[in-house]
Amino acid sequence: MRLKLISMAVMFAITLVIPGSLYAQDSIRHNQQMKSRPSEEMAKNETAKMKEKLKLTDEQTQKVGDINLKYGKLMDDLRKPNSQATDRKASHEKMKELHEKKIAELKTILTPEQFEQFQKMHGVDKSNLLKNLDANV
Repeated sequence: MRLKLISMAVMFAITLVIPGSLYAQDSIRHNQQMKSRPSEEMAKNETAKMKEKLKLTDEQTQKVGDINLKYGKLMDDLRKPNSQATDRKASHEKMKELHEKKIAELKTILTPEQFEQFQKMHGVDKSNLLKNLDANV
């Protein structure tokens, strides 16, 4: 009876530990892929998504693509180990500032309806991102 109880406890522990470790490995792999993804590719994907969702004109698409690339490269610079932002708090503050500047630039290109849709697309994610940046500092 005691052996059965011990083996059940071990099986229970294993079922809790294995999925957690697999999730952690997945998360690490995802973070490494994101870091290794060039800002050009990320900007291109973001622009394509915006073109589809916001129904951008060709002229808007070009301008939005330029903005996405510009800020993608600036963010990449902040993520580098030897970036100008020497501590984590300064880096997060700079990222927040860059994000706000990017939004302001996009607002000048998008129509009011497109910008409203853009905010709906990114509102929850971006506001949570900014809150998380502040919380992690």
